[in-house]
Amino acid sequence: PVPEFTFYLTASTEERIKRNKKRNKPMAYMEKLLVNEPEKFERIESNLKEITLQLFDAEIIDTEGKTPMEIAEYISNKIKKIERRNDEYER
Repeated sequence: PVPEFTFYLTASTEERIKRNKKRNKPMAYMEKLLVNEPEKFERIESNLKEITLQLFDAEIIDTEGKTPMEIAEYISNKIKKIERRNDEYER
């Protein structure tokens, strides 16, 4: 099944590295790659982004300079807007 809503959250490599440094937890593989081999990380990230766009027609959301709450509110408003439009068609 195809999801009704798909969002792809992204930020610049520099922003991701900055965020990573603030976290107080062990790094996952992609986080280590981001820090140690940013060019390789960017190639993989680009491929993942392209696949997600092709398969799911995702909306890209640049999270740079946004709080998690701002991002959540944007997504919530987007979903509500689409749901309202669908309600109009059902009447």
